Amino acid sequence: MSKQIDGHKPGRYELVPVGELIPYVNNARTHSDGQIAKLQSSIREFGFVNPVLIDGNKNIIAGHGRVEAAKREGINEVPCVFVEHLTDAQRKAYILADNRLAEMAGWDMELVQLELDELQMMDFDVDALRFDFEEEIAKFERVERRKQNDPTNIVKAEELVIEDEIWQELEGKKLFFTFSGGQDSATAVFLVAPLLKERGLDFELLFVDTGVELPGVQEYVIRFAEYYGYPLKILREGPDFFEVYEKKKAFPNAIYRDCIMALIGNVANKHMKSQCEPGQKAVNIRGGKNSQATNLSRGQKYYEKDGMFIFNPLWDLSEQAFEKYKNLLKEQFGLWEGYDKGFVRTACWCCPFQTVQQYDTIKKELPFMWGILKRKAEEWEFMGATHLDRYLRNYPEEEIDALDNDFIDL
Repeated sequence: MSKQIDGHKPGRYELVPVGELIPYVNNARTHSDGQIAKLQSSIREFGFVNPVLIDGNKNIIAGHGRVEAAKREGINEVPCVFVEHLTDAQRKAYILADNRLAEMAGWDMELVQLELDELQMMDFDVDALRFDFEEEIAKFERVERRKQNDPTNIVKAEELVIEDEIWQELEGKKLFFTFSGGQDSATAVFLVAPLLKERGLDFELLFVDTGVELPGVQEYVIRFAEYYGYPLKILREGPDFFEVYEKKKAFPNAIYRDCIMALIGNVANKHMKSQCEPGQKAVNIRGGKNSQATNLSRGQKYYEKDGMFIFNPLWDLSEQAFEKYKNLLKEQFGLWEGYDKGFVRTACWCCPFQTVQQYDTIKKELPFMWGILKRKAEEWEFMGATHLDRYLRNYPEEEIDALDNDFIDL
């Protein structure tokens, strides 16, 4: 005798021609070609073992992906269960709920791996299954890496000196790393973030999207934050380079480098201050070093500016020590891939304050963008001596790079 649940009889089971099944026109669940290919592989291996749910008019309630996979496999009939007791509202709700419940299920990846290993020992071809689970396995491995990257397991930089008075200053303040993805800021996060975590001090990584970053920089920042499990905020509320300077028909000022504040600094500072409680101040932790100090820099490790504090933890680090820890970061996680291509900075690709090597690399690796930069050099005015102007006029390399000025306060 068949069992009933809340007065509903089990639906009848029939083989139904695929051509008679009607997809739900408002099905919110999407299926990529890759997902359909996985379903096809499953059907070939195991058969069509999971029936499609349909109503009395053969409208599909659940199983759209399986039906599409069956069509591509040339299957003429598929097993279906008729679900005829639902009202129109219940049917719509069930279609959404069924898909959402499937998404909410989790996996014990250690047991998944154990099962895959046992299947392999039973001479079962597990390649297709490994493909099905590759995303979950990758997530599991990232979590395991984060456990291994616990601050207590990360090498400490003995040469990195953070004075007691600075630690006292950091207490009670809102802490942020302005993280450009460059080797300086990445090394600063690599060395200092674990120390903050050990002391129970919360922080956030900030990346300002100007719209003109070099390719791959933002992706690197996201991967870095995910790898170490650090909170990341990408800010996109400011104008991009061309919104500001196309109106002026001029490049940024060569002395004041006003683009730094217009595109990045103002956006970052606004966010940092907005996150502070009344009476609380923010600390902007940066990758600046003493060797990069200029007439626009205070030349200090920790100081107050515009209602917030600037902290340059690498300020006293020797170049030898910096190279050592930068290379440790490269071994453990990696640097932005652009360095391997010849780029020397993660600055905006349209920046007029670059080195000769940077421009040479942009010409080689990004010819389309280089064409835009050359055109703007003809259309816009240069506000003072810039690297780009001298580069295009074939100045000697040393005279171009002599203008270089990497460290400017935000």
